Amino acid sequence: MARKKNITKQDIYSFYMEYYLENGEAPKTVYQLAKRYNFDETKFYEFFGKLKAVEKSIFESFFDQTLNLLEGSEEFATFDGRNKLLTFFYTFFEMLTANRSYVLSVLERDRKSPQYLKTVSSIKPKYLEFIKTLDIEKLDVKDARIEKIMGRSMDESLWIQLVLCFKLWMDDD
Repeated sequence: MARKKNITKQDIYSFYMEYYLENGEAPKTVYQLAKRYNFDETKFYEFFGKLKAVEKSIFESFFDQTLNLLEGSEEFATFDGRNKLLTFFYTFFEMLTANRSYVLSVLERDRKSPQYLKTVSSIKPKYLEFIKTLDIEKLDVKDARIEKIMGRSMDESLWIQLVLCFKLWMDDD
């Protein structure tokens, strides 16, 4: 049988998630994934340098898809920062829910690891960039040093809020 010539990054995500769910683990090699889904191994390397990058990229894709959906909404542009953040959370966790079996499987695997949520941390820079666009009001402090510290602590507290939402979502029955 001829190998598939045109595969997309999204195809690789689908192949990877399907393989993971059917086998309870990630494929061991790119060759194994390519053989299973009948595509040329070199196509994989057009998108990723190694297999481990796929998992992080999947979560980044969920994040990017969420932002694309929100930015495509005329209503979203009219929301204040608080409502934009709430809408983001709702939409992002709906995106995760649509892929719940895979997401839970990956997060549960890492739950007992010291690197808990390391896969999810790949979205942190994008998330913090999104937060900056919300113009969330901060206390007006005249000292630049204190303002810088407040900015970093605000970013970290909002990141922790997202991580806690992951935990609540994972524990939700």
